Amino acid sequence: MRALGLVLAGGQSRRMGQDKLALPVSPNERQTVVMAVVAAVSQQAEVVRVIRPPLIEDVPLVAGRYGLGADRTGKTAKIETVYDASAHQGPLQALAGAWPEEPDAWDCVLVAAGDIPGLSGSTLGACAEALMESMEADGVLCVYQGRPQPLVAAYRWRVGQIFQKLARQGEHRIQNALREVPCKMLDRPEFASNEWELRPIHTPEDYRAWLERREAGR
Repeated sequence: MRALGLVLAGGQSRRMGQDKLALPVSPNERQTVVMAVVAAVSQQAEVVRVIRPPLIEDVPLVAGRYGLGADRTGKTAKIETVYDASAHQGPLQALAGAWPEEPDAWDCVLVAAGDIPGLSGSTLGACAEALMESMEADGVLCVYQGRPQPLVAAYRWRVGQIFQKLARQGEHRIQNALREVPCKMLDRPEFASNEWELRPIHTPEDYRAWLERREAGR
């Protein structure tokens, strides 16, 4: 299976008060929040595209190597930066602009929000496997606290055509676009037992809770 990864790294972090993606995953580590997500995605994807707004200082990925995982074949994913021409217009617009053009190049597209530092590659791999096994679904979405998560998901290439069509029409909500996509929900026991598997960091309180959990897990 050939997978492309798209990591959304273009939020404005209003509730955090600073760029949350550039925060370290722990006080004594160089790996940032977005680097942790890229590392998880790179375990399943051959190429990972980090979608960033233009004209801002990049979140460091240290030459695309530091902190990144190898895929199941032992190869290291290629990391690319894609600049979002419609910056801060929401994930639908960002995904539409970064979606691959080649219909036959990828078996699936893995999508991950860049603010989930506890995300694991195995979760994304489960999404991809469920998508490949399904005859009906064009998307497999993880479920967090009873709600489908379109930004922790695997999609078939043709879903991008729907995203692009609605983005051109001025749509901004990805949930509205998914009304046109047959989707399967993935709700696993570990999502409930490990809240940080899918929990994003939005506020300083979230980040403190993450650091406390990180320290307690050592």
